[in-house]
Amino acid sequence: MDKITRARVRNWRANPSEENAQAVAAAVSRSADASQETRKVIISPGYGSGFAPHFEYYAPGLGRFVAEYAPLIDAIESGEGFAAALRSLIKDIRNFPGMGVTLPGEDPTDRLQAYPPVLRDLKVMEVTGPYRITEYDGSETVETLDRVLHRYW
Repeated sequence: MDKITRARVRNWRANPSEENAQAVAAAVSRSADASQETRKVIISPGYGSGFAPHFEYYAPGLGRFVAEYAPLIDAIESGEGFAAALRSLIKDIRNFPGMGVTLPGEDPTDRLQAYPPVLRDLKVMEVTGPYRITEYDGSETVETLDRVLHRYW
C-alpha cells in the first residue's frame, strides 16, 4: 500500500465517513497494488517468531516476495520438496535488490535456518486484491482492504 493510500486509510479509521471511504477506494484504484487478482500467500498463524513481515525490515518489497514465493507455496501445499524450496528461497533472498544494506553480521536468512518449528506451521491462504500480513506475538493474519473498510459486521 502506498503512502497516500495509508494516509487515507488512517483518515477513514479516525472518521469512518462515506467521504473518507470513497477517498480510500479512489486511492486504491489508482495505486500499483490495485490488482484484484486472487493469489496465494504464506502465513504463520501460530504464535512464535512470525514469518514474512519480518523480511520487510531488510529491503522494501522483500516481505511480499517471501509471502508470495511460489516454490515454497507449492511445497507447503504438496507436502513435498520443502527443503529444496527453502534453499531456493534463501538464495533468492540473498540476491534480492537492496539486500546489501543489512548490518554487518546480520543475515535475514538466519531466521529461516534457525526456526524450523515455525516453518512446519506455515499455511497457504488465498487473498483477493490489496492485502497486508499483520502480526501479533508471532501469529500472523491476512488483512485485506475490503476487511479494513468493512471492519464491522
